[in-house]
Amino acid sequence: MGTFSWLKGLLGHPTDSRTGASFDERLARNVAKTVDFAIAQTNPRLKSVEACRDRLDAPVRQAVDYLDAQMRFLPACIDVVAADWAETPLLRAFFATAEDMPRTLGASGSLRTLFDKHPDLDTAYFALGVTYRERSAEGMSPHGIETQTDLSRRIACFDSPWVMSCGAGEHEVRQQVYDEWLNYLIAQSMTGIGELRKTRQILEDQHALLREHLKRQHSQQTDDTDSAAENVSDTALTAQFQESEQQLAGLGDVQAQLEAELTCLCEAFSSVQSYLDFEHKRLRLSHLNEILAEDSLTVGHKVAFTQVTFNGVPNTSRAFFIGRVARSELPTTRINFSGAERLL
Repeated sequence: MGTFSWLKGLLGHPTDSRTGASFDERLARNVAKTVDFAIAQTNPRLKSVEACRDRLDAPVRQAVDYLDAQMRFLPACIDVVAADWAETPLLRAFFATAEDMPRTLGASGSLRTLFDKHPDLDTAYFALGVTYRERSAEGMSPHGIETQTDLSRRIACFDSPWVMSCGAGEHEVRQQVYDEWLNYLIAQSMTGIGELRKTRQILEDQHALLREHLKRQHSQQTDDTDSAAENVSDTALTAQFQESEQQLAGLGDVQAQLEAELTCLCEAFSSVQSYLDFEHKRLRLSHLNEILAEDSLTVGHKVAFTQVTFNGVPNTSRAFFIGRVARSELPTTRINFSGAERLL
């Protein structure tokens, strides 16, 4: 079962109340759903650990509540129309030119597939991500009746726009973005679980190799005068074998391994704010994307977007917004006959 099918309905509507009995019921339902999903994605055998779901309940509840709150802070969906590029500050910030808009959207295979699968769909929703950073630059700025020079200006840089996800409705796209955040947390637990399994496998392989060496050495021992040297070697090998045995015993049995894996999963969810850092930015930008102070005399416009930094593995950061685009905004695909001839 796909992620979206499993977690469908997990995300509440932005206008839903976050207080009262209905919210508590929805939160409890979402926590239970996420717990089941996390167990299925990591190791279904975790269900055999005593009080597994009870132990996951609190960290998962913390993560679900946090991510739900972040989703509510996302700016409202905007219409993405190339003709409106010059008059729409957010589009002007994310796209260098109006021509970049249809080019970026047209390059999205998922967006084209969505329209192809639904011929009657005139409008699609999508999350558009960019690489975002801020850099310093020297320059001048008017201040009152005087001009200040040698000022350090901050420039907002938006690079490499791409369609992160898309769907027939805004709520569907929000759910996909939300699912990505949850899957990232689970992936962090899998990193820790992978290290645990790797350590155990290395020790088990080493233990089996030492046992085989001991067995072979015992079978080759003789009663001649050189047996003293062989006994010394045998003693050293036996000591290594016993040390390996103690290390394996320290890891515990299979049930102890499952306990350790469950701990990794709990820690990933309880560390949600460390792994996923959100900044809901409200910037005043000039036409050259300079970040302006509120009292600056330079003409500027406010833009709102969200930046999320993934601090685990992989480590990455992106800014994004949710938009709505008409089918007619996508460029018509053309068959590249010359390219096809070269392939024949």
